Amino acid sequence: MFEQMKGILAAGSMLRRLVLVNGMVLLLVTTLDAVDRLTGGSLSAVWPSDGAWLLATSWKLEVLASRPWSVVTHMFTHQGIWHFAMNMLLLTWMGRLYHAEVGSRRLLSTYLAGGLAGFLAYFVLTNGFKPLQGESTFALGASASVMAVFGAAATLRPESRFNLILFGPVALKHLFWGYLVLDYFGLSQGANPGGNVAHLGGALFGVLLVKQDM
Repeated sequence: MFEQMKGILAAGSMLRRLVLVNGMVLLLVTTLDAVDRLTGGSLSAVWPSDGAWLLATSWKLEVLASRPWSVVTHMFTHQGIWHFAMNMLLLTWMGRLYHAEVGSRRLLSTYLAGGLAGFLAYFVLTNGFKPLQGESTFALGASASVMAVFGAAATLRPESRFNLILFGPVALKHLFWGYLVLDYFGLSQGANPGGNVAHLGGALFGVLLVKQDM
């Protein structure tokens, strides 16, 4: 019983830390945007504001070379409360389930490695296929990292069920593949093709990570 309680507290602590870091970065970006707007652009005159104040990553090699840290920082950066909220809500649900199986260290490493896998898919495929480039130079958000945790959890616990409004209990494996289908069809819409590719890359990483240990 003590070890179970310890595991639950550790999972909560790791999840809180991940959510806290994402929240702090959102607050920083929002504050910088507000200060810059209120001062008539005085802040961006001395500190480039493009791509979430240099925290977002890019598929363009020359831009990436000028901000190599963005390969990591982009997976903790959001612009917009709804993007942040949806990612953190899904991370909390899936992170708790995943931690119960593998522990907090694996949860953190899956989040980070999944974000890198998503970036790699985004960078390679966006450079390889011009239609994926769209109008956006930058990419940001924890979605690829969250999808990696989601994919890993769904592979470990495929029959776990979540109650969805209008649908009732849905198996985790069906929920996961539903997300993937939406991202796949999102590629044809052109609204956020780079993001869709990153999501799919992170999800595939999560599935393969668990499969190789089975």
